[in-house]
Amino acid sequence: MNAKQIFKVIKSVLSVAGILAAVISWYKFGPFVKSANSVKKLNDHFYYMEFSGDYQLDKLLEQGGVESNSEMAVYIEQVLRGKKIHKVFKEEVPLNTGCAAISSFTPEGEKVFGRNYDWNNLTSAMIIKCNPKHGYKSISTTQLDFIGFGEGYRPEKFGSRYLAAAGIYVPLDGMNEKGLCISDLMAGDTEETNQDSGKCDVTTTLAIRGILDFCADVSEAIEFLKNHDMHSVIGYAHHFAISDASGRMVVAEYIDNQLVITEANALTNHYLGGKDEADFNENSVYRLRVLNQRLEEKGRLTEDDMKQVLYDIRASQFKTYSKTWWRIIFNQNNLTATYSLEENYESLAEFNFKL
Repeated sequence: MNAKQIFKVIKSVLSVAGILAAVISWYKFGPFVKSANSVKKLNDHFYYMEFSGDYQLDKLLEQGGVESNSEMAVYIEQVLRGKKIHKVFKEEVPLNTGCAAISSFTPEGEKVFGRNYDWNNLTSAMIIKCNPKHGYKSISTTQLDFIGFGEGYRPEKFGSRYLAAAGIYVPLDGMNEKGLCISDLMAGDTEETNQDSGKCDVTTTLAIRGILDFCADVSEAIEFLKNHDMHSVIGYAHHFAISDASGRMVVAEYIDNQLVITEANALTNHYLGGKDEADFNENSVYRLRVLNQRLEEKGRLTEDDMKQVLYDIRASQFKTYSKTWWRIIFNQNNLTATYSLEENYESLAEFNFKL
């Protein structure tokens, strides 16, 4: 073989190697590029994104999970191919309790789950529709402010939209294709949870993502929580409202590092699992009473009934500095999600999604 022939062989090998490298590279980060390109602005504060591919949640849990936001940040940097997001996830945020969750059958026998997300200031939030390689499809919501990309961060240029995929790991509520719904609410005090039994570790929001991806009903969600060591985030106590398409809803709480499960059809911002009611927030007790009374009066709530009762306990009427940033009505049989954003409750202003 002469020099010219050797050069052709080397060139051919390098070409094949280059193509192979490009294919592998696209396989790894192509879904994140596509998700960045899918981002749509809904209004001044809300965005929508679709992700289809492998965000490696199963691998994270197989490796033992994470027990803090800083550990979560390191893993996401790896998944996003070295993008430096060391500031990701705030360890603490000012407490501004609000939020509510309610579950009911409709008169037609469909299962619906409603959620108010109340908070003080919000710069940007994102609705994320996920089709993971390993797991159930879902739609979820995250407040991007908590991720900590910097003051005024908005996913509008390509680089910031690419980083927004980190929001997949920090959902605050959602519904999957099996009709299982979950939402995170503040439980009312500063008792942090840090279990240490040697099981796989999850943070509050990572648990939500795991349940959406891998659980089909309430029983499976409870088993997921039992089989993982919980580590609460942002310096406060949390509890979960979990509801499935069969009609069951439970509240999952952590008291003295022990998981407590309570059957309930409504939840606000105080414990249902046995803590002293003297410490409960009066406003939270009032809002829960409104939800339960409406369930008792109506028996079954239409989607419009659910919209109304969540409107009746919207945040701005109690605190001028707070707002119900999103209200969601999930239909767990039809797999639809209807969002009202920033207390704009006009029907024409609703955003509707379907799994």
